[in-house]
Amino acid sequence: MKAALPALRSLPERSELDCDVRELEAQAVRALEQAPVIESAAIFGGYLLRHFGHFCHESLSRLWWLGGGDQQHQASQEACRRLQNGGLDVYFFMPTWLDSGKDLLPYMRDILVGLGLAEARIKIMSEPLVFSRLLVPAQVWGFDLDARAVDQRLGCDSRAMMRSLFVGFHGGIPADQPAPIRAPIRDGAPARKVFVTRSGLAATLGRPIGDGWLDEVLKEAGYLVFSPERFSIQRQIEVFAAARELVFIDGSSMYLLWFTRLLSDVQITIILRRRQGAWMIAKVRDLMPLNPPIRWRVIDEVVGEELTSANDWESHNLLDLGAIARQILAPRPIKASAHAEQALGRNLQELAAQLGPEPMGRILEVLIRRFLVAEPRPPRRLLSRFRQRLRSVLRLGPWGGPKA
Repeated sequence: MKAALPALRSLPERSELDCDVRELEAQAVRALEQAPVIESAAIFGGYLLRHFGHFCHESLSRLWWLGGGDQQHQASQEACRRLQNGGLDVYFFMPTWLDSGKDLLPYMRDILVGLGLAEARIKIMSEPLVFSRLLVPAQVWGFDLDARAVDQRLGCDSRAMMRSLFVGFHGGIPADQPAPIRAPIRDGAPARKVFVTRSGLAATLGRPIGDGWLDEVLKEAGYLVFSPERFSIQRQIEVFAAARELVFIDGSSMYLLWFTRLLSDVQITIILRRRQGAWMIAKVRDLMPLNPPIRWRVIDEVVGEELTSANDWESHNLLDLGAIARQILAPRPIKASAHAEQALGRNLQELAAQLGPEPMGRILEVLIRRFLVAEPRPPRRLLSRFRQRLRSVLRLGPWGGPKA
């Protein structure tokens, strides 16, 4: 157990703390004297971050023991079995990063219970506590962790441990049974082509400018336009599991792919709404199941970033929506109906009403500069080589006509 759980991270040095050290020490002494004592053994579950994406990416990193462990590392498998069989309460801490709430949000409950942690065992610390025995599983995943260093320290594959955690997700359904696809979605059958939109989110949550136009164009091409925030975790997973083609705009909704038993040879297309999203996509792919194979495609048609905010996650960014639609629908032609044009008009009117002159000016500047920059022509030498190659393939004459 000790070898499998080299758990504690180093605390910061006192010199690194921006606080009154004497006051901190005094508070610690008072807390120790007054804090309730948890006599029974317990497990530290880490931080529960009250943001869906950060919760999925960071708050589950100490719960690997709910999975099967690294199949190539016996000690990690044994640690999983012992911790699962112990039935110990798991204590979490909720930082006040986004809000000061201390309650278990519905999506947190659904995911934790779906991973195999009974709700009765989930404890959230709202005051200092003293533990007679607290097990602290190693953190094996996170934004700032060096996976190679973690693997060397633990002697196992940390990503394999996280994959084993997700593969057991059942959302209330026994893990050895396939998740049922409930209720027809389109024409009496589950949707096979799904576009996961952001158009239902608040305007401050990083929606591309004019995204309603893309919703309508893809809907008219046969895609289910799906707003995940309107549905339960289990329902979202069911929709993803039934699809043969999934299109996302980069964001937190992608994390549920970790929990989904996807169809074999599924096509996943991710549209960048900010170039930082490419890094996030790589992180998501790191923990995807190795089988079945997935066909990935990333579309980068970002025209302008940070136009309305210096924070990339909340800025209204300009994307070349036409180029995006052409890549998704190729070789089919784009049919932008009156509904699509009306959706675009509504988006732009809402944006103009919300923004002041300065951000609107930045948007116009990016648009005008794009129109002013002409598409570069291919070099003459490249064109000449292309013509020569074409003649040799098609056996054309020197002026483009067929040889006699």
